[in-house]
Amino acid sequence: MKVGTDGVLLGAWCPVKKNDVVLDIGTGTGLIALMVAQRGGALIHAVDIDASAVEQAKENVSYSPWNHQIEVFESDVQHFDVGVRYDVVVSNPPYFNNSLKNPNKCRMMARHTDSLSYDDLILSSVKLLKPTGIMCVILPYDESLLFIEKAKAHEFYLQQDITIKTTLTTEKASRRMMAFIRSSIQVLHHNEIVLFLDEKQMSESYRNLVKPYYLFV
Repeated sequence: MKVGTDGVLLGAWCPVKKNDVVLDIGTGTGLIALMVAQRGGALIHAVDIDASAVEQAKENVSYSPWNHQIEVFESDVQHFDVGVRYDVVVSNPPYFNNSLKNPNKCRMMARHTDSLSYDDLILSSVKLLKPTGIMCVILPYDESLLFIEKAKAHEFYLQQDITIKTTLTTEKASRRMMAFIRSSIQVLHHNEIVLFLDEKQMSESYRNLVKPYYLFV
């Protein structure tokens, strides 16, 4: 999977502070890891199960100004542990649960939950995060409802979210970005972003979010 809107949105939004140690699960081309490094993450580990994705991510990282901050690993996250506990886990995970498989194996792994179920992602975050750590994901809105319930079952609670609509006339949100913490005693911070005012014009909120990463905005 190449650069996509979901990854750009999550990389621009996820609550990373300066000097945080971050894990990017299912890094693909390394997009989110590179964006997090640009935002001030001190150390970013990026992991992917697909060898070709890892090769491309390593190449992209090597040509970036942040190559000293990012290390890419070929591994499934279920067995990944290099002895580091992270401030933030971020993932643009597979989300097709019971749909027709893509014949392209790489695209199938990137999109379907066979190789990384929601439970696996949540349990891996439980294991790899610091007690005060944050887990951040982006999912289709309907899938987000299931993910919230599964996270709650593992004592991860929604702290903040942004629902995303494609246009002003779109009735239903298409995506939802979410940040989870281990404490249920908190106030949920909710926002909404509309991406486009019409077929060509980006909204101001979308423009402001991605402006540091796009040359044409």
